[in-house]
Amino acid sequence: MSVEMSGQVNKKNKNNCHLKLGQFVVSKIYTDNLQPNEDIIVSPLTQTELADGWKLILPKKRKISTLHEFNINLVELPKHLWSKLKCYDSKQLYKPPPGLEDSIIEPIENKKIINTKYYSKIIDKIYEYNINYNDSDDIALKLYKELLKINSNTQKIIEFYNILNEIKLKGWLLDYVKLKYIL
Repeated sequence: MSVEMSGQVNKKNKNNCHLKLGQFVVSKIYTDNLQPNEDIIVSPLTQTELADGWKLILPKKRKISTLHEFNINLVELPKHLWSKLKCYDSKQLYKPPPGLEDSIIEPIENKKIINTKYYSKIIDKIYEYNINYNDSDDIALKLYKELLKINSNTQKIIEFYNILNEIKLKGWLLDYVKLKYIL
């Protein structure tokens, strides 16, 4: 018996409304014709599974594929996508809320300039990640870089973990540190 796995969505399942965010259907095709073909629903990995080192193999993006969009924090970004991370800094003039533009009359010199940082979208085949920028992202980056080192400093790792844990962030990065260094 041989089995083929196909990431193509069957026409009958093309408009599946019952699929949750990030799920997709994979067809399991039996080439010996002794068993009926079946469709399997694949869910995205949990943060715990990512911390354990699992990686989901995604189907190629096709015209009929649905792009799944996730809004996440930096500590939730899968490990294999950190190399694609790009942070931008933009300065914007403060704009009053809609409807109050006419009531606030200030000279241009008194207007505030707001510094905003943001990340570019990261696309991984059928998944698109929008990373929300937080003030704690610098610490998360330091933690990730420290974990990549061959002779990493355990004291620094635990210190970074404690800071991020106090903020109540959740993600595979913190789960990984908890599993490998704290427990």
